[in-house]
Amino acid sequence: MSLAYEPEIGRRLRAVPARNELAKILKLRAVHDAVQAGWPQRRIAEALGVEQPEVSRLAKTARLTPHVCERSPR
Repeated sequence: MSLAYEPEIGRRLRAVPARNELAKILKLRAVHDAVQAGWPQRRIAEALGVEQPEVSRLAKTARLTPHVCERSPR
């Protein structure tokens, strides 16, 4: 591989943790919104492709960290 690609590869690698964090935040917000809309946890689990206990954990996390569910520049 050419050295010209090295900066691009490094930039893409450094972006992975931020994208993972963003995906986690988006999932928490989606679960929070679905719970607030009255969706059963099993329905949320089916939509996310996870088991119901995972939805319960996510809903609890969203409830205990409300700042995550608020829109912010972060």
